[in-house]
Amino acid sequence: TVEQGRIVTFLDQKTTEIDAAIAKKERLIELLQEQKNIRINQAVLRGLNPAVPLCDSGVTWIGAVPAHWKVVPNRFIFREQNARSLRGEETHLSMSQRYGLVPAKELDIQTLQSESYDGAKLCQKGDLVQNRLKAHLAVFAVAPCHGLVSPDYSVFRLQNSENQPVYFERLFKTPNYLGEFNRRVRGIVVGFLRLYSEDFNAIPALVPPCDEQAEIVRFIETTNKEFEDIRAKIDAEIAMLRELKAI
Repeated sequence: TVEQGRIVTFLDQKTTEIDAAIAKKERLIELLQEQKNIRINQAVLRGLNPAVPLCDSGVTWIGAVPAHWKVVPNRFIFREQNARSLRGEETHLSMSQRYGLVPAKELDIQTLQSESYDGAKLCQKGDLVQNRLKAHLAVFAVAPCHGLVSPDYSVFRLQNSENQPVYFERLFKTPNYLGEFNRRVRGIVVGFLRLYSEDFNAIPALVPPCDEQAEIVRFIETTNKEFEDIRAKIDAEIAMLRELKAI
């Protein structure tokens, strides 16, 4: 009937409007994520003081850096660890591109089954753990606790305990450093390209004073929390729109 046709048209219009509203909110999340990354990248590469004097780092892909920062190869900052678990009784840690390095029990069973702990490496809280096959894809993270990881991972420990591991983790996730990681990975088959320890150790890192590293880490934590709070609100709005669409 004509009345039924009007109802269908009305519902289709409302569905289209809801879909458009959801798409706008999802795009807003993407834009906020991009803005958050820009702010954090700026902090770890240039510091928090926009008026600080800069100087040439001497490294083309890094560019100018705060004049009082040091540029030091990773081999002078980190020391690779190769201690192995005797009984495998320590907390099993598994790498997730989304969540970082977390206790394996927090990830799904499929991930657990694919993770091998035979001859597992030990790591301590604050160690930088890299999935060698995916380090150039930003699959590395700071260990949240003492535990054991896959023997295929690389474990690096800061030589100076006053340095901030989270600062270096985030530094290495900037486009500048991921680009260098991509240039240095080696292998015969695409998908099996490794970032070997000697190549990682040769990469120059930016080293602000320790107190400045701590300030940058606090800025990163605050910025991430602000983003997550806003995202939670937008996600709730999207959920409400989807419920409305389903009615």
